Amino acid sequence: MGIPLPPEFVLQALGHSEKIEKIKRFKPTNEIEKASSFQLIRYLELLICIGKSEFRKAAALEFETEKKLGQYSGKLNKTFELTICINLAVSLWLNLEFDKSLKWTKKILKIKLS
Repeated sequence: MGIPLPPEFVLQALGHSEKIEKIKRFKPTNEIEKASSFQLIRYLELLICIGKSEFRKAAALEFETEKKLGQYSGKLNKTFELTICINLAVSLWLNLEFDKSLKWTKKILKIKLS
């Protein structure tokens, strides 16, 4: 089971693995830096999981993602927050976790971009 993606997309996403490790080594000094680091890392992690059809791995990130989204509420870029929620909802759906996917879909509908 997998979503057919153009090979260039998958290769591009996989290339971000090294960047994620560099970002993880960065030591944020304040809440804004912590929030920025989290949103970029989680965005890339989910992108890679989807690109590699690793939906279980993406679904395993749900608990921490929900915790961090709450912790950094108001400090995240809304576009990143929306994208993280969408990618997680899709991953949960493709992992056959429909109730959890619905929960994230409801969160998506509440996010205001303007």
